[in-house]
Amino acid sequence: MFENKIIFETFDPIFSDKSIRPEPSAINIPEWYKKLKNYHGDPSLSLRTIKLCMPFLDAISAGYVLKNQQEIVVNQQVVNPNHKEEGESMWLGINPEVETSFIHKDLPFPMTGGIRHTHNIDQLGGKEGGCPYIKKNHNEAFLKLINPWLIKVPKGYSVLFLPVINKLDSKFTPLAGIVDCDTFNMPVNFPCVVHHKGTFTIEKGEPLVTAIPFKRESWKAIFKKGDVKKWNQAQWNYTSFFQGQYKRFFRRKKSWK
Repeated sequence: MFENKIIFETFDPIFSDKSIRPEPSAINIPEWYKKLKNYHGDPSLSLRTIKLCMPFLDAISAGYVLKNQQEIVVNQQVVNPNHKEEGESMWLGINPEVETSFIHKDLPFPMTGGIRHTHNIDQLGGKEGGCPYIKKNHNEAFLKLINPWLIKVPKGYSVLFLPVINKLDSKFTPLAGIVDCDTFNMPVNFPCVVHHKGTFTIEKGEPLVTAIPFKRESWKAIFKKGDVKKWNQAQWNYTSFFQGQYKRFFRRKKSWK
């Protein structure tokens, strides 16, 4: 039934820890959305909520969610007690023993603690380079979230990595990117802009990004003058029903398992 497969590959003990495995986004629908009613007040008044907006539902259930593999304490513009002379900076609190799980296993790439968890702002042109991310990140090093999963997709496919779709996070935002995961043979990590000033925790298992595989194709924009008669007919077909028009006429099934 499923011709296209996306493979998430890693090593123990991460592989055996099911709490941090990638999952279809449909399994991670936010609680506020689940609790929301279809109508606000009297349904006969047609005050429909976003619960009945199929494009919103399709967006938050698209692709797969990648989760944070370990608890991380982020300190943004906080003095590190071990380096007081450096003043305020961005630094992380991570259990230093986490890397011992992977010692002497001859792994093809570092899994967690063996990777630098930051990007220097000079990689975006420095303070004078004009990149708006630097100011948003308080002129500090960029947090890099480590992903232990090697992702494989069929030939001719890539993966779009985004901040978890329609999740508003005041603490940090991963930067989006497209990776040709049919040929790239390393885990993809995620640089972030840290909005929050102070100390906060990214919990183990917290959703970090949405990964959406797609087929690489060439596109060309065409501009065409509209046919009013066809538009009016389509408008009548739509408005002659009271509710559920998009789902009834336009929505097509999508499946992410």
